Amino acid sequence: MTRDDLFKTLLTRTRENADALDKEITSSLETTAAVMVCDSSGFTRTTRQKGILHFLALLIQSYHLSIPLVKNHGGVLIKNEADNLIARFDTVDTAVECAMAIQEAHFKRNTSLEHDDEHFHVCIGIEYGKFLKLEDDIFGDAVNIAYKLGEDIAGRGEILVTQTVASMVKDKLPVVGIGSQNVGNIDIPLFRVEWQRR
Repeated sequence: MTRDDLFKTLLTRTRENADALDKEITSSLETTAAVMVCDSSGFTRTTRQKGILHFLALLIQSYHLSIPLVKNHGGVLIKNEADNLIARFDTVDTAVECAMAIQEAHFKRNTSLEHDDEHFHVCIGIEYGKFLKLEDDIFGDAVNIAYKLGEDIAGRGEILVTQTVASMVKDKLPVVGIGSQNVGNIDIPLFRVEWQRR
């Protein structure tokens, strides 16, 4: 089912059929997996200083680095639009390993370039949980949280994860608690993946 198919189906949802329809949709589309959201850092500053075409050229180079890494780590690219990249992974381990590889690739690229205005930095958020898996999109609480972490809370070069994710990788990968932060009007404990320490 595509996003358009889902939306057309939801147009038929009424008070009378809501329970049955919701159960049918959930049973066919709901899955549990990891969601990774990458966002750029410095979009407004870069576009104001250098123009939108300069930023877009850097963004395309970032996609060129990141998308193969998603596929190499067994992830599925959901979409890359605006300055976001969203992917899902069957396991938390592969999602976090991919995020670390993306940060490492950007770090190596940036350090190889002489001028700061050619650098590109990403912020990454990862959550593990239930969501609706469509052919061309995903919807659900795990998706919303990953977006909040990647877009709103993580700083440049950071990978932020929830307690659920941290508990699943803490014995294998370096994670540190950074305290609770407001995510969707709920205070939740967050953790930073210390990818430089690998």
